[in-house]
Amino acid sequence: MKKLYTLLSVLVVAFFFGGIAVTSAYAAPITVDADVSAPALVSASLVADEVEPGDEVSVRWSARDDGGIEYVSFAFKAPTGRTFYLSTYAYGTTATGLQNGFASTNVDGGSWPTGTYTLAYVTLSDTAGNSSTKSPYDPDFQTLTFDVIGTDADVSAPALVSASLVADEVEPGDEVSVRWSARDDGGIEYVSFAFKAPTGRTFYLSTYAYGTTATGLQNGFASTNVDGGSWPTGTYTLAYVTLSDTAGNSSTKSPYDPDFQTLTFDVRRGGATPPISEQPPSPSTPPTPTDTPPLEPTETAVPAPDTTAPEFHSLQVTAATFRDPNFGIMWTAIDESPLANVMFELRMPDGSVRWVLHALDPLAQLPGLQLSTYMADLSDGTWPNGDYEILTVRLTDSAGNVSEHTAATWNPDIAPQIFTVDLPLVTPLPTVEPTLEPTVEPSMPPTTGPTVTSAPVEPLQSSIATASAPSELPTSGLPVQTEPSDASRSADGLAATGFEGIMTIWLGLGSIVLVTGISLLLLRRKPSEH
Repeated sequence: MKKLYTLLSVLVVAFFFGGIAVTSAYAAPITVDADVSAPALVSASLVADEVEPGDEVSVRWSARDDGGIEYVSFAFKAPTGRTFYLSTYAYGTTATGLQNGFASTNVDGGSWPTGTYTLAYVTLSDTAGNSSTKSPYDPDFQTLTFDVIGTDADVSAPALVSASLVADEVEPGDEVSVRWSARDDGGIEYVSFAFKAPTGRTFYLSTYAYGTTATGLQNGFASTNVDGGSWPTGTYTLAYVTLSDTAGNSSTKSPYDPDFQTLTFDVRRGGATPPISEQPPSPSTPPTPTDTPPLEPTETAVPAPDTTAPEFHSLQVTAATFRDPNFGIMWTAIDESPLANVMFELRMPDGSVRWVLHALDPLAQLPGLQLSTYMADLSDGTWPNGDYEILTVRLTDSAGNVSEHTAATWNPDIAPQIFTVDLPLVTPLPTVEPTLEPTVEPSMPPTTGPTVTSAPVEPLQSSIATASAPSELPTSGLPVQTEPSDASRSADGLAATGFEGIMTIWLGLGSIVLVTGISLLLLRRKPSEH
């Protein structure tokens, strides 16, 4: 009998501690606060302040972040105005969040001009998608310069030789085209003609160059089609011409240049009618005579209108793979007017193309170097999992000037912007809306709608109500399950299973242990003697 009591005591203890173990295993996960702090640059210094072709130019940096720093990039301006980037991924995280690293690249004698390079800005991003930028506008910005000597890079900007219109009158649906010739020591890469419409809006005729000769003379056509819905009827006048070569040198021709060549063409029949606010006043309206003597003319300095398109400088997605909804695209540009918006053309995972708009407040922007980060919520249902690529960046300033840059034409130091969205697929559980109807008396017939019952409350868990969901619920987006699956029960723990789930687990475990113990007891009993 003592053995039986001992066995029963062991079974009770095993049953009790087994229930505690199962309860601990199914406990709700601990919530961790997300990292929302951007990394901060602590210090930066050049390893060498003079380099030659083939040398490595390197910046030693330290930065601090609550999580882990993922990317650091230093942008240096060459004597020709071109930007060169020293970028790297971080390493060496310490317990305090201080991280150190080197941003390096090799000097190419064929493309790096001789002269002094000056730090323009620094960009940092962490593993949580937060980013920050340091520029000369920051009071604690640290100026860095280094010299490149002994290179034979092309530092001469391309020069426009001639330009002429193929036709001086076009209609909606026609192609308006400029035939041009230009000369450069290397190879011309991009030519753009900006024409002002009667309303003041700028339209661009752009193209890539072709047909290089031995003397560096190149010819081409800059063309576009006339859209009758957006091109106003009237005379279009050439405002400026922009040329750039394969070495990153660029030049602009404008009416301020003595050898500027004026070009005009007319859009006839069917062009868009400008809104009243853009229409010039009618010259036939006579002025109203007054008895007030005319004011003496005064000389007022009128600033020249901004006719220069924004200059695109850098682009960086905040992470290579996004497993949380926080998405960002960091960009920088230079323009004499504040930017109004930036648009990004994306290739979607299914091969389709989508444009996203980063609208800006021109009043919050400053002329010169402008930088910001486009942020998006990847969980809004418009970002399916898969691989994406940024194909085009379009910049528009507050003066209406537009520049467009594709992955094939932007700075070769900017890496291809390819990223992956890999969000976990979540199936939402059904929710029961609280009812505002009065309580039904027991004598009344039962209702056909869903009923809500309160589950018993255990002291170790919060008060949770379980409800019987209706057989059919309206769906939006992902399908809604009327009963939680086993996977969701395991993920949510006791918060989803409730008191009944705990008792089921305890009873099942206890029954198994009890049956096993009794079986062993019976097997060990000695047979009775006759």
